[in-house]
Amino acid sequence: MRVYGALMWSLGRVLDTPEVCRVYVGSFHDEELRDPDTAPLLAAEMGDLLSDLRELPQQSATRRVNELVKRARLLKAHCYLLDHLREQMPSVYGFQKKKQELLNSMPAQFRTVCRARGLSPGDFPDLQKFVAVAKEVDFAQFPRVNGSRMKKGKMMQELEAALNNAIPALMEFLPRGAASVEEPVTESVGVSEVETVI
Repeated sequence: MRVYGALMWSLGRVLDTPEVCRVYVGSFHDEELRDPDTAPLLAAEMGDLLSDLRELPQQSATRRVNELVKRARLLKAHCYLLDHLREQMPSVYGFQKKKQELLNSMPAQFRTVCRARGLSPGDFPDLQKFVAVAKEVDFAQFPRVNGSRMKKGKMMQELEAALNNAIPALMEFLPRGAASVEEPVTESVGVSEVETVI
């Protein structure tokens, strides 16, 4: 178990994912397991691997829908953030000074929009990347949420409807997980069994 923990810790430093990656310990040959002490652990791990391989199509569809939701929330945060920055700009003169002031206080601007619109901080773009790109853009050209380029707010309403109604309805069409599938229990797992799953 100490080796397993060290392996997980090392992989966590290499793989840039928010969740912990699953590492399967097993013996992938067609012969019986020799060590009776580790045989139950290896058999259980191999069974888990086969179970997860069977669930990959369902997990793939769920992952795609989750990525769609993530991108839609990012779009929503961008829209409200750009609208806020546009509203802060002066109408006549002092554009560059105000732009620099907003760029310097961008974390505060993120928090203001987050609180005012009830958005999650995780939905916002990366702060450093946003500031680097925003330096090159004219804030007065950003579209207003209720402006003509956003169809007087209809585009944001459609985005909200998609997040609140269409995407949850889409989740109903996804196949259910392992609860509806009976999985055979195997004592030892060989290469041939893995190949049949794949």
